[in-house]
Amino acid sequence: MSKYQRLLSLLSVSLLCGASLATLPDGVKLPLLLLDVNFNQDTPGQPPRLPGKAQIEAAGQDEWKMLPVRTYTTLEFVTRTRTAVVRKEANGLIDQPVLFTVTENAQPHWGPRMWLSIPPAVAAQGKRYHLSLDVAMATIAKMGGVHLWDVAQIEFFEDGTVKLGQTELGRYKPNTPVHIDADIDADAKTVAVYLDGKKEQTVTLPWSRPKAGNFGAILLNGILPGGHCYLGRIAFDNIRVTLEEAR
Repeated sequence: MSKYQRLLSLLSVSLLCGASLATLPDGVKLPLLLLDVNFNQDTPGQPPRLPGKAQIEAAGQDEWKMLPVRTYTTLEFVTRTRTAVVRKEANGLIDQPVLFTVTENAQPHWGPRMWLSIPPAVAAQGKRYHLSLDVAMATIAKMGGVHLWDVAQIEFFEDGTVKLGQTELGRYKPNTPVHIDADIDADAKTVAVYLDGKKEQTVTLPWSRPKAGNFGAILLNGILPGGHCYLGRIAFDNIRVTLEEAR
């Protein structure tokens, strides 16, 4: 991990431990795009690029000037048999996604895992957020999916279901992208998720950790302990978080 990644990781930890509230800057208009992460500027066949030095160093000065954040924070649990590589196309996603590949019976291991963080001073002011992203599986298998830190997990299972916690959201097919939308309320401590634009099938649940003060991080997971697949491939792209309402 580079010193710049460590810096942003420390800033993320300060959020998770309860960063102090700051005033919403003058001139900030809502809705405000906070995260806008894709892999179009990366080199196909290579790991995704590291966060930019100038953008990360700005976190120690004015975090609002970082917005929107366009890179991940940390990429971890990458090994010879658990890789994260940008592809021109993968699993039906055609706009240069990142592909996590597991070529082992990974239980009880993690990885790969990518963190995407909202700057702490910004997250401290957030009340309602909207998240959207695209995910696609190559096969029917148990894979990690998307973890909204302190809020909920969206996972893909070997019976073809996609679940929010223990509640089924819908089903997926190999090499067919799934579009995920989530509305996150940091005051009410609820999350509402639906797939492929089917808002009438929204599932709403309380946060997994209702005592958490803020929502500030998204984790993209290749596989979690308990997952099992010898050759698993999950692709991610177009991760966007918008601040809809401030405190």
